[in-house]
Amino acid sequence: MPRFSDTSLQNSKPSLDRKSRIKDPKNIKRTIDPAALEMLDYTTENNIITAFDRWSAQQPQCAFGYQGICCRICFAGPCRIKGLEGPGSMGICGARDYTIVARNAIRMMAGGASAHSD
Repeated sequence: MPRFSDTSLQNSKPSLDRKSRIKDPKNIKRTIDPAALEMLDYTTENNIITAFDRWSAQQPQCAFGYQGICCRICFAGPCRIKGLEGPGSMGICGARDYTIVARNAIRMMAGGASAHSD
């Protein structure tokens, strides 16, 4: 599913209550490290886009992805788990919510470990 192309986010509605996920939406400086804060000031002055800017532009995020129950492993998906019973409670392959969360977590851990193996 494509991300929002409109970064102003005027046409999108949050999946969850925005206040429960984003404590201060106007503040993109989400660090207390003085060196990082100094670099963020520098990047703002020089119009350099940071990960903080990209994260803010992608808000609000989908509730399925936020909860970890969006599966993009095979070509039959992406599957989004809806409810606890019935056909919507499983992915196309039959994976339940706990299976999808575990698969996603293991894939992220394996990717992180392989990226730092040198």
